Amino acid sequence: MKFFLLFFFLAFSVAAQDIEDVFPSSHPSRKNFVSVVFSPMQQSSWQWRRDGFYETRSNCQHWYHHGELTTVCLEREESLYRLSFSSDHIKEVMRFGFDDEKPWSLSELLEFDTGSFEKLNHFSSTRTGIQMDYKDGTLRFRGKIFGGFEFFSHTSSWGEAGVRQEVYGRCSFCSARRFRAYLDPSGQVDYRSSSTSGRLSPREWNDFLGRAYYGVLSEFAERLNFLSNEPIHD
Repeated sequence: MKFFLLFFFLAFSVAAQDIEDVFPSSHPSRKNFVSVVFSPMQQSSWQWRRDGFYETRSNCQHWYHHGELTTVCLEREESLYRLSFSSDHIKEVMRFGFDDEKPWSLSELLEFDTGSFEKLNHFSSTRTGIQMDYKDGTLRFRGKIFGGFEFFSHTSSWGEAGVRQEVYGRCSFCSARRFRAYLDPSGQVDYRSSSTSGRLSPREWNDFLGRAYYGVLSEFAERLNFLSNEPIHD
C-alpha cells in the first residue's frame, strides 16, 4: 500500500505543470498568480479593444477611443518582450518573459490571456513598480505598496517522496512572517511556522495567505488595470 501511494504521488507530481501544483490550488503558485493578477486586465482589455479601432505602423498599434489616441508598441529586449503604452493620460512599460520559445505578437500580449500566460517567468511594470519572477518552483514578487512589499514561495522535494513549500512575506512596516507546508505521499498537508512551535492550523495558514498573498495580488491587479474605467493608481 505504501509503495502504491508513493508511486501515485510521484506520477501526479510529474504530470503537474509546476512542482507547487501538487498542493491544494489555494497555495501560492505561478498559475494562481497569473489568474488573480491578469484576469481583470484580460476582461478590461477585451472591452477596451472592442470599443476602439486601430491602425498598425511598424511594431506599433495606434488605438483610437472617442478621439483619444493610445500608442501600443512591442519590442524585444533579449529574452523579454517590452510592451509600452503611451497616451495623454498614461505612460506604462510592461516586460514579459516566458519559459517556452513561443514567439509573441503585439495582439497576443495585448489580450492578457491568463491561459496563454501559464509559462510566464517574468513580469514587470515600470508605472507601478510591480515585478514577478518564477523559476524552478520559486515564485517571487514585489511592489511599491505598503512601503515596499516582497513575497516569495519556494517549493521543493522533501524527504523520500514529499514536497515542501516555504512562504515568506514582508514590508517596511510589518513583521516578516515565514510559514512552511509539508505534503506527504498520502496527501496529508502539515503546516508549520518558524516563529512558533508546533503545527499551524489550516485556518492560520489561510489567514496569512489571505493578507500577504491574495490581498496583495488583488491590489496589484487593481493598480495594473489602467484599461478599465476606474481611477488609475500610481
